[in-house]
Amino acid sequence: MGLLPQVPEVLSDFRTRNPQNSEPAKPDGPEREFLFIAGLAVSMKKMLVLLVLALAANAAIDQSYVQTLSGDGSSTIQKTMDLSLFANQLPASALSAMAAFCSNTTRIICSVDVDAKKISISESFQPGGYYTVTTEYDLFMVTHRIVVDRIPTDRFAADLDDVLLLSNVTSGTRQSNVAVLDLNDRQANAGIAATLRMFKANMTYAITMPGDIAAASAGNTGASVTGKTANFDLVAVMAQSAPLVVASRELNAVSIVALLAIVVLGALALSFFKSAPKSGAKKKKAK
Repeated sequence: MGLLPQVPEVLSDFRTRNPQNSEPAKPDGPEREFLFIAGLAVSMKKMLVLLVLALAANAAIDQSYVQTLSGDGSSTIQKTMDLSLFANQLPASALSAMAAFCSNTTRIICSVDVDAKKISISESFQPGGYYTVTTEYDLFMVTHRIVVDRIPTDRFAADLDDVLLLSNVTSGTRQSNVAVLDLNDRQANAGIAATLRMFKANMTYAITMPGDIAAASAGNTGASVTGKTANFDLVAVMAQSAPLVVASRELNAVSIVALLAIVVLGALALSFFKSAPKSGAKKKKAK
């Protein structure tokens, strides 16, 4: 509620640094931080500038995360974000330069769709920093359960900064200072979620499990489930301010193979003993 009076001051400051009659310069320092709405955890003042620009340009804030969990607890997360909001703040060749960099580097796993103005970045993760995983085994089934407490906005913001720098879209040194998005920080998340809803932001977080989904929720917020994937509305999750919890079940292949082996060995043993001559059988007399 107290944000709106800041709009003229913020927009004036933005226009001062970016006069409309000049060619777009390489964003550096404060300007580059506009690109880190990808991290969400920016100051409310900077977020307000981005949202006002989005409204003026009829652009949407569109982001998605897709986390794919392996049976050993490791995972990959791919983040995709729409860069349309920043198009006017970047040189005309920026997206092409970023696409060329991503297609020729092994340093960062990324791709850029120039026509759609979208960038995707992938990172590998282990349990402990951003999420925890538990696995339970019974005779026939394995249950995997993941709890996502923190979203790695810091890692993806740093990656985006590196893409911008290494593709020569920006200059200087890495200046990413985006914090982790803590899903348990109720006070901060409620304010950000309310602002994002005001501007109809579309932000999703999907989790693909090793087996079919058995349960998926974030507090009182549910998820749409298709097979092994649970998809959350991240804005609704932030408003609820609760971790993402997903459980899946799959056949215990090791146990089933072991049981089959025991059955096969038992059948072979039974067949052997049935075919063996009886120890008490009388020998036939020779003529």
